[in-house]
Formats: sequence, structure tokens, C-alpha cells
Amino acid sequence: MLGSTVTAHIAILAQSLGLPALMTNDRRALEIASRTPLLLDAEAGRLLISPTAEQLLDHGIGAAPVSTANRVFSEAPERTTPEPNAARAVGVQLYANVNLLSDARRGAALKADGIGLYRSEFPFIVRNDYISEEEQYRVYRTIVRSMPGKPIVLRTADIGGDKLLAGREEERNPFLGVRGIRFSLANRPLFREQLRAMLRAGHDADLRVMFPMVSSVEEIEDAREELAASIRDLEREGKPHHPDPQVGAMIELPAAVVAIEDLVDATDFLSIGTNDLIMYLLAVDRTNERLSELYRSHHPVVLRTIADVARRIGDRIDSLSVCGESAADPVMIPFYLGIGIRKLSVAPRRFRLVRETLARYTCEQAEQYASELLAIRSLREMNRFLTDLKPPAREVSVPQQD
Repeated sequence: MLGSTVTAHIAILAQSLGLPALMTNDRRALEIASRTPLLLDAEAGRLLISPTAEQLLDHGIGAAPVSTANRVFSEAPERTTPEPNAARAVGVQLYANVNLLSDARRGAALKADGIGLYRSEFPFIVRNDYISEEEQYRVYRTIVRSMPGKPIVLRTADIGGDKLLAGREEERNPFLGVRGIRFSLANRPLFREQLRAMLRAGHDADLRVMFPMVSSVEEIEDAREELAASIRDLEREGKPHHPDPQVGAMIELPAAVVAIEDLVDATDFLSIGTNDLIMYLLAVDRTNERLSELYRSHHPVVLRTIADVARRIGDRIDSLSVCGESAADPVMIPFYLGIGIRKLSVAPRRFRLVRETLARYTCEQAEQYASELLAIRSLREMNRFLTDLKPPAREVSVPQQD
């Protein structure tokens, strides 16, 4: 893939599919002739063209023909994962981030507390076009049915930025352009179709609808009007639907941070999307490899901003979650616990890591850790602190699955 980073949505999709991916700006990759045997070593960041028998042996492929080289990437059996007790011991609810149905099924098997984020734009991205209400309904219905009785958060399409569809006019600054809720409100017939599909799919579920890239209360009010209109239309048509889903918003923009008290009053729940929040706070394009060293979830400005959000939400802290990639970062997990956040939503493949990390901390230890991080003023000092960091002495016994 060209011009992408680990947090870009195509990379996230590759992770869900269990596919190795190599990110490069070297356009010579586009000149490789069709049917050329390739060996992708994603961990080492190397692409071998027409690999030799010796190179295949070095990668554990034995004397297999070159044409079977890709079998090295077959998915290994999943290790047993700590039971949810590791998270619940410190009062944390662990939800699944879902891109594909396979994510939802894996989350259910690993006893997720629900779906904290379904990225509804992925069916559009896979098709590279919009899909009809009926097609959306069938996709969302399979997602909803994967975790019966548990909360299901369906996020409306976050189109724009690094996610452009066929026929869309390219913008000079797509990350600052018509994306997320702006795109939905600028294309209301498409928005209404998506809301109708979500309402129908979740008619018998604990359905929650979340809007991305929100910057103002006005956007929430306008989106709620479209949601109410969709409910009225479905009532008139006599189609089964959810009559009153909870409504939430993503905290991804500095404007949303400034207006956090107003957004709390206008919604039922909020979720911090750290992937974009970091980018906008630090003015670092997360798809620009030359700036990758500046894109850090543990940047002091990022930590203070998130802590400020948690503090200003006050007694509504139980309605706040984190659903960005940093929710599965062992450096960040105890920080979130220490500032009072008790809901994390991560890719199911990261559940084991999150539970093992939570098992090492008491709430008091996490609070001390968060306090120490918040006292640091520079990224250089933060990096030194984290390099010298020793794990807490306390270890919690974590039951294993049968």
C-alpha cells in the first residue's frame, strides 16, 4: 500500500482480514510484472521479488515451490485468552472494534462486553461505492446478531480523509474537508438510508448510533433530526425498527474537546477516537511516514487533553469510552484506568494484551501512573520515562479459558 500508516483504514482492514501488509512510498512496487512470485516479510518490512530457494528456506518454507510461498502467512491457532475477570477486577468493560463480521464473531467468542465501534464505512470501501439500504440492512443485521443482548454501537459512515469512494471529487485538504458527519449531513438522502438500515437491523437489540468527526452541538441536533425523521418514516411504513436508540458522538476534533460539556448534554454517550484526535491536536498527518515520529499517543499534549475531557465530563464518566488504537497500547491502558475511564473498545485480536495489562494494575497504581505521566512536559522526557519504566510489582492471577 502506498501513502498509508498503521492507523490508516486500509491497514485496519488488512489487520481484520489477517493479511500481512507492507507500507511504502516506493512507486517501483507498482512496476512489478503480473504473476511475479513475491515473498512478503511484513515483520521485517521487506518484499522479496522472485525469492530464491535459500530465501524461502530462511523464512521456514522448506523446499516448497515458489508458488506456495504465501502459505507461510496462514493464520496460526489463537492462543487462549485471559477471562474477562482480569478487566472486571478493576471495573473495566472491554468492547470489540469491528470492521468485518469475523471481528464480531471473534469478539463474541472472547466474551466481549459488546461492540463498542462498528465502522460502517467498510462495506462502502470494499465496494468502492455506496450500497443500498437493503444491502446495508443485511450487513448490519449480521453484526447485531453476533452479540445478542449486548450493547451494539454502529457508527455512521466516516467517509472522507483517507477514505474516498469512486466518483467523489478529491479535495485539496481531505482531512479538513467534507468527511464524517459533515459528509452525511451534506448527503442527507444517503444518510437517511443508512440510519434506516441501522434502525431496522437493531430493532430487537441494545442499539446505539454514533456520529463521527463531530465538532459542534448543531451537528448533533441536525443528525438527531434525520434520525427522528427516519424513525417516523419506518413507523409509517410498518417496518420493524428500534424506536429510540441511544445517540453518541466521537471526540476526535479539538473543537469537540472545547465543547465537551455541551456534547455531554446533547448525547447519551461519547467515545474518544484517538487515531484522529492525535492527528488534529498535533497537526500531524497520520498517513505521512515522514512525520511518524511525531505521531505519539503518549505525547504530553495528548495525555493532558484526554485527562481534561475525563475530568470535565464529571459524573458522566461512565458514558465515556476510548475506541482508538491506543486503547490497546500497554503504555496507555493504565493511563486511561488512572484518569477514570472504564470502557475500552479494541480489536478482538488485542483482547489478550489488554486483559494481561489490566491484570498488572490496581486502580491506585494506575492513578499514580497517570499522575506521573501528566506531570511530564516534553515528549523527550516522556520517552525517557517510558524507557526506564518498570512494571508494577502487583500481579493478579488471571484464570485461563478452557
